[in-house]
Amino acid sequence: MTHPTTDALPPKPHWFETRIALLYIAVFLPNGVMTPFLPLWLEHLHFDAGAISIILSAQLFMRVVATPALSTLADRLLDRAPMLIGTAIGTFAITCFYLLPPSFTLVLAVTLAHSIFQPLQQTLTDSIAVSGVRRYRSDYSKMRIWGSISYLAGNVIAGVVLARSDAGIVPWLLILGYGLMVLVSLSTPRLGRPRTPTVANPADGVRLLSNRAFLSTVLAVAAIQGSHAFLYGFASIYWRSLGFSDSVIGAFWALGTLAEVLLFLVFPRLLSRFSAQTIIAIAGVAAVLRWLAFSVSEPLGFGAVGFTVLQALHALSTGLIIIGVQKAIAELIPEQQTSGAQGVTFMANQASVGLFTLLAGYLYTHVGAYGFLSMALIAGVGLGLILIGLRQPQRAGGGGETSEPL
Repeated sequence: MTHPTTDALPPKPHWFETRIALLYIAVFLPNGVMTPFLPLWLEHLHFDAGAISIILSAQLFMRVVATPALSTLADRLLDRAPMLIGTAIGTFAITCFYLLPPSFTLVLAVTLAHSIFQPLQQTLTDSIAVSGVRRYRSDYSKMRIWGSISYLAGNVIAGVVLARSDAGIVPWLLILGYGLMVLVSLSTPRLGRPRTPTVANPADGVRLLSNRAFLSTVLAVAAIQGSHAFLYGFASIYWRSLGFSDSVIGAFWALGTLAEVLLFLVFPRLLSRFSAQTIIAIAGVAAVLRWLAFSVSEPLGFGAVGFTVLQALHALSTGLIIIGVQKAIAELIPEQQTSGAQGVTFMANQASVGLFTLLAGYLYTHVGAYGFLSMALIAGVGLGLILIGLRQPQRAGGGGETSEPL
């Protein structure tokens, strides 16, 4: 017998899981080009570290404003597929403006406009995928893992192409990637309106942060995530200054993604019994050690081997954060407030990475790779906050109950 709450829902679209997997491939492939190699293109345009940090951080601040608001709007539409198609077309069109004669003002404006449309591709794909999990019991991890594989492929492919060309080809690679996204988006499954649309209420964030354990977790995660700003903004430029080829730089980035994928596969066996805050604390320790070692790896002569090991630590400094945040929300926040908790965490993380990206430009100009030492300090602050949080009573949204571990 059909469950009464699903009678009005459309039937499962044909090849639903395959179509979502293809969307994840198309979403993450150009991301695998943009994150490592956009800074190299900006350097290719002869922008200094300060200008690069402004451009990279501005897009993060724009996401803080645009992504939550537009994601909420998407939940109120009759179907999210047309909006996903629209954001794909918008991203493709905006990226084409990178081909105009470059200036700081033009590149900044295009990057800001790009950051309005592009992040929505992932959030909308996520929301459609999760709807499929709820309605049809689809396996989210089997669909989402193709995004990580695609991101890794983007790292490697772009690195090989740049090794045979130069960073001036980056906009063309992005245009090809987003063109593929436009084509794939046309096959987006139509599921209709979400059963429970998101209701945005600014007061929800204030109430959530009155939970001291959740507040310390949000601040700790934001600090640890923010400490990665130097890596995202200037690692590729730093590696190139050391003489590494673009294909090797792509391999360094791909290794970090591969390490994350492997972590997701082994996590249930190794760490699932630990609390979210313990998992985040482990990530904080890994981040501190990673940035301390990053600053001295080349002076000590470790070369490519040292950076290979340090990129493998991405699984702990970032992968554990991804897992820990979702686990923390489940442990500390009641189900009816989880959307608000996701929004608070997203905004805190984006703002933190944006702020420290601005700092990274100044540090790279004046102290080079030793700027990673400052990132170790920032990660250390996050570690201290989560250790304080471990001493707070863990309660589900103010109800006073201790949640069961996942």
